[in-house]
Amino acid sequence: MGFSHEHIIRRNAGWFAFGILLVIVAAMTAAAQSGSAVVRGIVTDQQGKAIAGAKVTLTSVDKNLSRSQTTNEEGNYVFNSTAPGNYRIEFEAASFKKVSIGNVVALVDTPREVNVQ
Repeated sequence: MGFSHEHIIRRNAGWFAFGILLVIVAAMTAAAQSGSAVVRGIVTDQQGKAIAGAKVTLTSVDKNLSRSQTTNEEGNYVFNSTAPGNYRIEFEAASFKKVSIGNVVALVDTPREVNVQ
């Protein structure tokens, strides 16, 4: 009961195609599970007026990495493309007390809004 070279080649080609299909499915699954989060909010004074130019620092509690930005004219800030995880946010502005908010959980495709007054 011998197999011809043609039969062996067809059999190996089938396994190769199956392997390629598995790689494609795995890549698509990984892409579907990855994603980023958004952390945003507004900084206002005690009267509810926007504070422009406030420094906002977002720090990953898990990785101890941080990034900062300043609020716009309307007191808004937004951190796009944020890795999901647990964060701490610090707010600083001239003539105002520094504020730190912990346990800010960022989830994929679920914008997290953190406003501070």
